[in-house]
Amino acid sequence: MKNSFLIFYTWLFFFFLSYFLRFQNLGAWTLLLFVSYVFYTTSVWQSLFIASLSILTLSAWTEVAKECSLFLLMLYGVMFIFRHKALRPSLYLKAFWPFLSVSLFFLYIHRTSLEMTKGYFEWALYSFRLVVYFVWSLFIWYLLEEGGSRFEDSFFSSQDQKQLNLFTVRQLRQIDSSSPFKFQKRIRRRFGLKDW
Repeated sequence: MKNSFLIFYTWLFFFFLSYFLRFQNLGAWTLLLFVSYVFYTTSVWQSLFIASLSILTLSAWTEVAKECSLFLLMLYGVMFIFRHKALRPSLYLKAFWPFLSVSLFFLYIHRTSLEMTKGYFEWALYSFRLVVYFVWSLFIWYLLEEGGSRFEDSFFSSQDQKQLNLFTVRQLRQIDSSSPFKFQKRIRRRFGLKDW
């Protein structure tokens, strides 16, 4: 998914989803996962636009404005390094690095409440929640990558794609017209031989 309008409206949808969830963990997690997907797939200017929108909106409605700004810069650095160092990564690897970055960010934000938890049950519950968030990250990343590209191909097909399809059709016709089998067909027909 690389269409700028589609990216903006998807970001708007995830922002309203996180706003209606009152910026609880799952809503903010989903929004930050989408921002990391934008950092991974789009150009610098689109990433900068989405990052500035996220910083403005999250700093207006949450109390962690400075931390969120620093985290988005760190997330962009992580996704930039991952995009340039990993060649054809799998879906698990693509979802793991944003998951790790976002989970470290939430660990930093909730560090005071985590220091107060001393029981094994609370740590087990927190670990289970991390596993659920990793599965959620995989689902969101798959939905954005596969579903977004299919939606973009069906509704936002650009002129370049049409020209590319026209070029491939012309090239295939040219290859088909100049094939050596056609020449052999004409010779067989002239001498009355059967086509195999």
